[in-house]
Amino acid sequence: MRIPGFFFSRRTLVSLILTYLLMVVLMFLLAHRAITRIPFSTGPAGTFLLLSGLAFFLAVLVVLGAYVVKTLQEVRARKPGIFLKLRLILLFSFLTLVASVPQGLLAINVIREVIGGWFQMGVTEALQSGVNFAVSYYTERVELLGRVNNHPLYLHSLQQDAPEETWRLLRSLYQEISSFEIIQDGRRVFWAGDPSFLLPSPEEEETLTSPVTRESIEGLTVLRVRRVFERGSTLSLAVISLSMPPWYVDQSNRLTELRDRFLLLDRYQGPFLLSLILFYGFFALPLVFLALLLGFLLSDDFLKPLIQLEHDMRRIAAGELSFRPTFTPRSEIAFLIRAFATMLTELERNREKLLQAEKIATWQDIAQQLAHEIKNPLTPIRLAAERIRRKAEGVEDEALQRVLDQSTQIILHEVNRLTRLLEEFRDFSRLREPTLTPCNLRSLLSHILSSYDAPQTPYRFHLDTPEDIVIQADEEHLKQALSNLIQNAIDAGAGKEQTITVRLLRTSRDGRSYATIEIRDEGHGIPEDQQRLVFLPYYTTKRQGTGLGLAIVQRIVLDHNGKIWFTSEVGKGSTFYIELPVEP
Repeated sequence: MRIPGFFFSRRTLVSLILTYLLMVVLMFLLAHRAITRIPFSTGPAGTFLLLSGLAFFLAVLVVLGAYVVKTLQEVRARKPGIFLKLRLILLFSFLTLVASVPQGLLAINVIREVIGGWFQMGVTEALQSGVNFAVSYYTERVELLGRVNNHPLYLHSLQQDAPEETWRLLRSLYQEISSFEIIQDGRRVFWAGDPSFLLPSPEEEETLTSPVTRESIEGLTVLRVRRVFERGSTLSLAVISLSMPPWYVDQSNRLTELRDRFLLLDRYQGPFLLSLILFYGFFALPLVFLALLLGFLLSDDFLKPLIQLEHDMRRIAAGELSFRPTFTPRSEIAFLIRAFATMLTELERNREKLLQAEKIATWQDIAQQLAHEIKNPLTPIRLAAERIRRKAEGVEDEALQRVLDQSTQIILHEVNRLTRLLEEFRDFSRLREPTLTPCNLRSLLSHILSSYDAPQTPYRFHLDTPEDIVIQADEEHLKQALSNLIQNAIDAGAGKEQTITVRLLRTSRDGRSYATIEIRDEGHGIPEDQQRLVFLPYYTTKRQGTGLGLAIVQRIVLDHNGKIWFTSEVGKGSTFYIELPVEP
């Protein structure tokens, strides 16, 4: 089970973002189309945008309807969390209406006041005056060319066969003339001025009958006036070209467009307010529906982890204390899940500790009874064996003396072994409660290893303790446990050369800091079928072992609220881990 990092799952979040972006794009295009061209529904582009907006609106409405039907079914089925879901949906709807209604009223009122102010300030009249000025300027230039074309000096100059003088005369009459050219038999025989304004096809100009024409060359407006004259027996065509200023075309077109737009707006000023209300509602309704859809999706994603958590709690209540719900650290519900997981960890640890304590208590009772039952006959057995050994010294039969000596030696050896076993029974059954004091684990490990480090040994130690870690612990108990593990690592080598690695490091888990001690040997390892028996009392693989060493180690670690475990592989060795809390 995975609880999302936020209220939204990734798929829901991506879907909402794409839907919102699509809605914004459609609203922008429709609004731009409607404002720049009031009758925006005319034409294929306007029709496409209108149909796209309607299709989007219907799609949101269909999805919303499906969620409404699903919610009604959940209400009838009394699904867990359904009433919280309804409250979230109503809250989103209310917030959307509270935010959109005042905003819409304010926007409509502002637009109405602004448009009314435009007409009151005479913007339309100003634009019309600008258009009239542009027309007057154009008419003035046409009339000027006509006067130059009919000027007596110009007509006289054309008869003199001196085109250079004619060009100078034209420049003296009107300096803004751009070019002058003479065409005979479809060929340009003379030209002067800016070559970019010359006739593109001189052979076609002789067929034109209009004296004044207007052309567009490279975005500029060029006016041309023609004069047919006869010199001798040859007919010629004189063409004068005048380029309008570069700003004239752009400004006049813009003025005309603005004038037409304001006239159209003036025409629709009456029903404009009603259209604006409908226009705003056209865009506001999808927003409201999208907010409702957001409420449905948000409530589902919000309730899903809560419902799953309730299901997990039922599993744990049924006894599955090892089960853990997973979550993302940034989740709003992560604090609840983290506290819940910490509680489960403590419960599982306490249960393990309780089970182990019960098991150890049982074995302690057995050990105490065994020690009591075995200790009583050991003393007379030892005394009898020693008496027999002393009496055997006076026996003349050497064979009998040798048999008696060997037998009494075996009896005394086994009695001594049983005595040591009884001492371990006593230690196991009477292990006191730990007395916690500050304990430097780095110094403790160094001290323990120094007691085992001696020349001519087949093993060597590698101590890795990068930092001092001080915990609250019973130093004598920890020394006993660690010494036992190190002795086991030495015995696992069976006299062969090996490196025993002892490592101390600081770890963290569930928000708590721990000191982890790692003891790794290169011995024979523990078979997999025997690993589950390692910490059971009286289980041992050594000939002289009692099987209480690791049981005592586990008891000491548990008394310190710690944890012990191991990994092992046959032929490669074993690694034992002890994890102790830095803070008790």
